Amino acid sequence: MFDLPPELVFAILDLTEDGSVLFALRSLSKRFDAMVTPLAFRTLTVRDSVRSAGALVSLQNCDTAITSAVQEIVFKAENQHIDSVDGQAARDAVYAAFSRLSKFSNLKSLRLQFYHGWSLTPSQDVPPLHLQTTLFGALAAHRPPPLASLTIHNLVALPAPAYTETAFQNIFRTLITLHLSTYPEPYLDNDNAYDRDFPPLRDFWNICVPHMLKSAPHLTSLTIHSDRWIGVGPVVPFADIHLPALAALSLRYFVFHPADPATDVLEFIVRHKGTLTHLELENCTVYGGPNHRKECPRPWHVMLRRLERELPRLRSLRVTVTGFAFLAPRPCGYLLLVPWNSYSHTVADVFGVRAQDDDALASLISRVESRRAMEL
Repeated sequence: MFDLPPELVFAILDLTEDGSVLFALRSLSKRFDAMVTPLAFRTLTVRDSVRSAGALVSLQNCDTAITSAVQEIVFKAENQHIDSVDGQAARDAVYAAFSRLSKFSNLKSLRLQFYHGWSLTPSQDVPPLHLQTTLFGALAAHRPPPLASLTIHNLVALPAPAYTETAFQNIFRTLITLHLSTYPEPYLDNDNAYDRDFPPLRDFWNICVPHMLKSAPHLTSLTIHSDRWIGVGPVVPFADIHLPALAALSLRYFVFHPADPATDVLEFIVRHKGTLTHLELENCTVYGGPNHRKECPRPWHVMLRRLERELPRLRSLRVTVTGFAFLAPRPCGYLLLVPWNSYSHTVADVFGVRAQDDDALASLISRVESRRAMEL
């Protein structure tokens, strides 16, 4: 390895966490080298540049003492021009690097963090997704070793060809943990995204996400963090999705709406009552219908009482609200259909059920805490 040119050696050091300390230890003696090498190369961080991706390729050409030590790869996209014409060389380098992950025989975890600073104009129908397409295409065409964990941050919630390809879906077959979080497109307002019925956004949630979930039958932990309300406009058809070992579920920006059992998030949750021990609902809400209605189709307290009855194994619960600086931090809010066919989130007691909602949440929390205490 140290026959490499100095610039490549330094680039490889950049891939490792605390690399300077670990590599200094490796240089002390053969004994330290053998002890520290697995730690030094256990987690590699690669960025969306020719230099960084090239360094990963160089590591892939090392002997098995190095390549077998790699267990996790973290990808960080930091170049705001990566999806432009000027980013082609970097995208080609990323493709080359992620086409050879099979060189890391003990790779178990991938963490992909895409760029989070889109600068688009409303006239653009679809943002450039060249990096996402490139990286997913590399994984589909050149399957990595069996993965236990996959994390994708800042995923733009638009369709990509790879999602429906069997080769890409095969990556999900062995997953134990899956974390998906989407990044908002600035030309789609959160409250009004539904009136536009933006077809690519709808197709991502209706088609692409179910393909991924159905391809991951061994999941014990699932996180789906949306950037906008999902459940009354774009929906996820949960009817055919059952994860037999699911123990932990975290959802963000999901809307509980009973109109169609096939897309009802509550039905998806209680379907896993035999295994679910941890539930997190962040910025989730209940659909209240048109804002002139006097009754909610299914208030929070009805939903929470059912969770208390039907999730006997639940030992950890978080119902949180973040990011609503203009609202009081109440977890039991409602999404209302307002004039001009848009949506508004409110924590006001519009249905006169606030006390019942609060009591039901307190009861569920108390029940979960008592179960946990009994196991200590």
